[in-house]
Amino acid sequence: MELMNLLNSPRKMDVLKILKPDATRSYVEGELKLTPSHLTQIIRDLERLGLVERKRDTIKVLPKGKIALEVHRVLLKFSRFFEKFGDLSNEFELADIPDWLISRFYELDSIEVIHNNENFVEPHRKFFSITSSTSAIMGYTPVFFNEYVDFFLELAERGVKIDLIMTGEVFSRILSDFPRELESGLSFDNVRLYVSRERYRFAFIVTDSHLLISFYLKTGVFDYMRDFVCRGNAVRWGNDLFEFVRGNSELIDRSKLNELLRR
Repeated sequence: MELMNLLNSPRKMDVLKILKPDATRSYVEGELKLTPSHLTQIIRDLERLGLVERKRDTIKVLPKGKIALEVHRVLLKFSRFFEKFGDLSNEFELADIPDWLISRFYELDSIEVIHNNENFVEPHRKFFSITSSTSAIMGYTPVFFNEYVDFFLELAERGVKIDLIMTGEVFSRILSDFPRELESGLSFDNVRLYVSRERYRFAFIVTDSHLLISFYLKTGVFDYMRDFVCRGNAVRWGNDLFEFVRGNSELIDRSKLNELLRR
C-alpha cells in the first residue's frame, strides 16, 4: 500500500527521479521549484519508506528507491501500451502468447496500428518498407502471400540473415508451388527455415529495429486488415517470442528438403 501511495504521488516520484549521486537539497529545490519546507517533508517520507538517505546536505537514492523508480517506469509504459491496445485486445485471440510475454506487454508501448485499406489478399506495404532495409529478419507466419517468395529470395541474395518459421500448411504450399525457389533459398548459408509443430494464432516479423505483428480475431479469422508495428524494446520482446515458437519447430535443411522432394 505504501508503494502504491508513493507511485501515486507525482511530487515524490519527481524527487526520486531527479536525484543524481550525492544530489544537494539546493539542486533539487531549484530544479523542481520546491520550498525548503516542502522538500523536507518529502525527504522525510522517502526516508521513512527506506528509499533515500540524507548525509548532511546531500540526498542519495537507496537500492529500494531504485526499484521503486523501475516499477514506476514499467507502470508508465504499461499505461501507454494499454491506452493504445487495451480496447483492441478483446477482439484478438491472444491465448497462444505465453503468460511471461504477456506480462511484458509494456515493452510494446510504442505500438501503432497500421490499417490495410488496399487489397487485403496482398501483404501490407509497411511490411516491405520495414523489412527491405534490415540486416536480419526473424518471424513466424501461418498465412502465405505469393509476393513473399521473390522478396525473401532477393533479401537472401543481398546477405540478409533470415530465420523463418511457418506452419505445415504454408510449407506444403511452398513445397508444392515453388519447389525451385525453396531449393534456391535453402542454398544460402544465411537462410534457415523451420516448420512449427503448433499453429499459433499470430504472425510476426522482427528486424533489427522493428516488430511487426498481426493476430487472429476471436472469430477464428486472421485479421488481414490490421498490423501492429513497434520499436525499441519491442525488438527484444519479438526475439523472445521467436525463440518460444522456434522451440516447438523443426529445422528444414537441404537434406530434409531433398528427402521431401523425392517423395
